[in-house]
Amino acid sequence: MATETPTTDTQETVIYLGASLNGDRHVGHGSVFIGGKLPDHLAQAINVDANLAALFVPLSKAGAAKRDLENPTTAIAKAFAATQG
Repeated sequence: MATETPTTDTQETVIYLGASLNGDRHVGHGSVFIGGKLPDHLAQAINVDANLAALFVPLSKAGAAKRDLENPTTAIAKAFAATQG
């Protein structure tokens, strides 16, 4: 599955499928952002961290992305692992 990087210009609602993060990149697993509008701290974070950006998935593709998370060879699974430390 090709990952799409959300931006604050995205019209589609996105869901965060990574583990909950604290600190300057705080976001909870399953957080939904209507219209793809991310808070400033996340919009800045995804501009510098492609792994974090890959974990924000258009809601219409969430089912496929969740399945892909179970396969460690997929891009989203690798991004998930990279954001865990």
